[in-house]
Amino acid sequence: MVKHMRNGHENKPMNIAGETREPEVRERVLEALRTFGEKTLRYSGEKAGPSILIIGGTHGNEVLGVLVADLLRESLETGALMLKSGEVQLTLGNTRAEADLRTASGGVDLNRIFLPSVISGKEDKGWEGRRVQKITEAIRSSDIVIDLHSTNRPSPAFVCALGDEEHSSVYKWLPRESVVLDPERIVSGGGGSIDEVADDFGKVGICYESGQATDMRNIVPVFEAIRAIMIERGMVDGVLPELPTPSSEYTVVTSIPYDASRPFVFAEGKDQGFAPVAKGEIIGHQGGIPVHSPLNGIILFPKKPEHQESAGLVCYLASREEA
Repeated sequence: MVKHMRNGHENKPMNIAGETREPEVRERVLEALRTFGEKTLRYSGEKAGPSILIIGGTHGNEVLGVLVADLLRESLETGALMLKSGEVQLTLGNTRAEADLRTASGGVDLNRIFLPSVISGKEDKGWEGRRVQKITEAIRSSDIVIDLHSTNRPSPAFVCALGDEEHSSVYKWLPRESVVLDPERIVSGGGGSIDEVADDFGKVGICYESGQATDMRNIVPVFEAIRAIMIERGMVDGVLPELPTPSSEYTVVTSIPYDASRPFVFAEGKDQGFAPVAKGEIIGHQGGIPVHSPLNGIILFPKKPEHQESAGLVCYLASREEA
């Protein structure tokens, strides 16, 4: 367990009831943004070993990832976390994104443009494109890439990653209720997310969703999970904790498209992540016409009305497999 936080405070979930708008949280986030800027901070042990890249703040409202990255930074710099081998890289994704929003005003979703054309510079995506190129440099020099996200709607914590042994050996430590598999890359629209480009480079890419963006309860558990990943790989000393309970697996199957001429309204209780649906059950109404689920499973990443047009969809649907 890490022993200190900024200003010598004992390590704890920062006395946060849950709202990211609390002054203490906002100030810590702003301080982290000032500390990191657009830099990738690198910490190396005396011996060779694995390289782990932690990315927070890929979207502007994803506060928890920023705070975890900053807690890791502080722990490594104060010696609370002694790195004896390998390398830890820490960076923040979209440092220009508007607070409580996913992107900067007029900007693009950083987690959809990690594409060969943008990485090579053939396609100009402005500041976000240049940020992609810098983060890609860190991805290329890493073995494990963990991108820390949060959801807009209420949701349990979950992992999005490939389900093979190499990936599960990493995400097995992360606090989660489920693992979401997306072998067809339906969520990213065919590719372009950080975890996917890491996989394309032969790395282990993990997308971690900590729960709803206003929920800070997983700050310390996520920190401790990353510490456990490093302990298991001989990067730091320590005693491994017990593994989290094995979780259910879901596979993304399809999405419900957005139609500007027919506004979509979710049925009661179906506007939350992992809301269960049965085949034939009404998910919601599009222009007053009922939309039925084509499968037994869950609703994934339900979009708020103001986000549906930019996303081009209202939600994804995933089927369940027992882990």
